Amino acid sequence: LRYLIIKLNAKKILEIFRLIDEKIHEKYSSNNFCFQCGVTLNILLLFSLNNSINKIISINLGNTKSILINDNNQTKQLNICHIPTIEEERARIEKNGGEIGRAEWLKEGPLNIWNKGKRDSGLSITRSLGDFEIENLGVNSIPDIKEYDVAKEKIKIIILATEGLWTFLKKEKIMDVVLPYYKNNDIKGATKKITEIAKNLWES
Repeated sequence: LRYLIIKLNAKKILEIFRLIDEKIHEKYSSNNFCFQCGVTLNILLLFSLNNSINKIISINLGNTKSILINDNNQTKQLNICHIPTIEEERARIEKNGGEIGRAEWLKEGPLNIWNKGKRDSGLSITRSLGDFEIENLGVNSIPDIKEYDVAKEKIKIIILATEGLWTFLKKEKIMDVVLPYYKNNDIKGATKKITEIAKNLWES
């Protein structure tokens, strides 16, 4: 019965994402201003028993990432990022005629998806909502849905953030930054500090 419930939930989630993508197409696909304006997201559904989180369902699309930090100060990533370095993602893009590589003026940095022979507009993620200009190359809006049994984790902190943070800060570094704020239950302070560090690294 439990498996059936999760399976039905997953089916409903996939249908919701499909409908959202259709609505975005209806409203914005004729608007040139909205090209290259896709959306990534990571949703966490938390289930608790006796006031303690015992299960997490992660719904992820794109390169937004979430981690948990447990009572032993260990970190666990709750989703994978949909980027061209993932073999399954790369294979789908190339099968649909896409080309994986960096912009011609970059010697290092993220890999992008391009139309073959054209480096005029690239995308660094392989799944998103929107991104009409490049979805014919295999970019889709199908999220990954993963379930985690975390009853024994004794979760302290859960962090959700976009790739602008994870590009510069490894999860262990983020843990070191937020733990002092956790002791004082200062969520705003932790958020501000992480953002400042990532911003300074971006600009340096």
